Amino acid sequence: MRPDIRVLETFYASRRGRLASRMIERRLKTFAPDVKGLRVLGLGYPHPFLDALARDAERVLAFMPQEQGVAPCARAHGGVGAMVAETMLPLEDRSVDLVMLAHALEATDRANRLLREIWRVLDDGGRLVAIVPNRRGLWSLVEATPFGQGRPYSATQLQDLLRMNLFEPLRHARALHVPPFSSRFWLQTAPVWDWVGERLTGQFSGVILIEAQKTTVAATPVLVAAGQLSRRVLAMPLRGAAARQRTQEAVRVAALDRDDTILAAPRPIAFTSRRRRR
Repeated sequence: MRPDIRVLETFYASRRGRLASRMIERRLKTFAPDVKGLRVLGLGYPHPFLDALARDAERVLAFMPQEQGVAPCARAHGGVGAMVAETMLPLEDRSVDLVMLAHALEATDRANRLLREIWRVLDDGGRLVAIVPNRRGLWSLVEATPFGQGRPYSATQLQDLLRMNLFEPLRHARALHVPPFSSRFWLQTAPVWDWVGERLTGQFSGVILIEAQKTTVAATPVLVAAGQLSRRVLAMPLRGAAARQRTQEAVRVAALDRDDTILAAPRPIAFTSRRRRR
């Protein structure tokens, strides 16, 4: 079940939600790869965690599924926010460098299609960082929080799902070790729970953070839906391998057009008065 945008906003505006976002964002800062000069796409409800990635990024996009609803994303500095179909992202192939999933993978019933679409828009060697509720954690059992909605995962399940969809898991970490209580006493003891959880009982954390890299080994095409053929694409300047390939394709097409023009042009036929010998 996917939480509504109003539920997400209400939770992260509460004392418990602010604590959860602060603890996850602090872990994300030490876990996420360097994004200086990169293009970052946040998918799902990435608002509380974009500051951990957006500071040095070239551009930040915040996309939210249409079934969930959309909210302004003030933290995407100079970025673009939009409501999209999660399996039909309005981006060109290989147009972003890093995708962050938050309240996305556990909330969708089309995880394979979602990951394949992310694979399409990621540049070669691009990274995926997902924040997913831990199946063994207490937060996944409390339906009053967004982490108790949808399908939680274990670290092994996440790794298998990513490998199945052409991503190579690189590492994973855990965050949000404090129990999901709303009383002020438990919230004040969050640093102690965080210290104990990282050293002793990390497997019962609230969320799992996992980083994976796009692979191109044995890539298989995904069937294109009928509505996908007419979708609007957000044009972005290409860089790196994608830009080089686009240039090579343009040169090759121009050469083919030039050859076709030469072949199609009328050629003069030379006639001679000499008779052919019998």
